[in-house]
Amino acid sequence: MFENLCAAYGMGPDGFEYEMAASPAGLEEVAARLTSRERAQVLYLGCHGDETGELVFHSGERLSPNRLADLLAACGPSLRGLYLGACFAGRRRLARRAFDRCPQLRWVAGYRQEVDFVDSSLLDVMFFNRWLNSEAQGLRRVEEVVRDLARQMPGLLASQSGGLGFKVHAKGRDGEVRELVREAIRGD
Repeated sequence: MFENLCAAYGMGPDGFEYEMAASPAGLEEVAARLTSRERAQVLYLGCHGDETGELVFHSGERLSPNRLADLLAACGPSLRGLYLGACFAGRRRLARRAFDRCPQLRWVAGYRQEVDFVDSSLLDVMFFNRWLNSEAQGLRRVEEVVRDLARQMPGLLASQSGGLGFKVHAKGRDGEVRELVREAIRGD
């Protein structure tokens, strides 16, 4: 998906870096290495998730929300966003842990419920298409993307009526966890 998006925006193959990790240990190594480069601002993890909030690897190994937060704490200082393309990964509790352990992290996105791979992948593409098309910076960029998606497809983002339960949590100024999709749909 990123190869196509980067090509569409004339960024070529240098617009993103792709790594495959088949275990939590592999993910720790990849995340630390990729985010040590100053330009790595967003980490996208496409994997399975279960109802307990754990990420599940092809090896069968699992990564708990606490261990994921610890992994993020070891990431480089440029990391600002985490996008979890995984079922049950869009929970406020996971975002809170991530924000507590990784002070530079500003937002965490994911799906609150079980989702179809194709449907969620299409939403992932729409999110990052709007991300690349935005001239805004920092958290304003994410807020703009979420407002645009919420305006165009609120039913798809919602948890009810066939929606995907997509959530984007942001670290507020006073440390509270904001839910950007809810704010955008309500017009806050």
